[in-house]
Amino acid sequence: MRSSRLTMLCVLFLACGTHALATTISGQVLDHLGQPAANIDLDFVDVVTGDDASVNNATTDPMGHYTVIILPGIYDVFFTPPGGIRLAAHVEPGVDLNVDQVLDVVLEEAWFVSGQVLRGVMGQGMRLTSIGLVAGVLPAIGVGYAILSIPASIPDAGVLEFSLSPLPIAAVVLILGAVGLIASLLPARRATRIDPIVAFREE
Repeated sequence: MRSSRLTMLCVLFLACGTHALATTISGQVLDHLGQPAANIDLDFVDVVTGDDASVNNATTDPMGHYTVIILPGIYDVFFTPPGGIRLAAHVEPGVDLNVDQVLDVVLEEAWFVSGQVLRGVMGQGMRLTSIGLVAGVLPAIGVGYAILSIPASIPDAGVLEFSLSPLPIAAVVLILGAVGLIASLLPARRATRIDPIVAFREE
């Protein structure tokens, strides 16, 4: 009799301990038309520490239902549709998972946006560099010719004649263009290494 009571106490203790170490969040994800959204990925980011506490294979089933067991805490919960589906990702901020929660979500319709990060960032940087070169070099050439049109003379040496050589101007343009290219390439390469999901979270 005593051993059976001890066994029951151990079972209750383990059950209470397991409940304290994990909570459950469940619900259903629908699209903008009210239809179940399958294969939606769920990610969890701890609000306090910023750590990613995502659980493997945390996705919705064919009927849009999900159930995830996770450590207690307060999380930003991210619902990310798979590629090729015109649904926008959704974030539910500050979900208190110190207790079990039921969270239903509706994903809005979205449109595909494609492009190349490297080309886009570098293109923008080189456009700004070209504008700067045109805005700086052309006025400099105009001022140079204006100065050269003014006769200069030195006593006992007569009138001096100066000319504006295109080689130094071309060298300046090439150097500044190279500097602009390098300055555009560095942030462009950093941008290509950013995970889109991480960027979405920080937004």
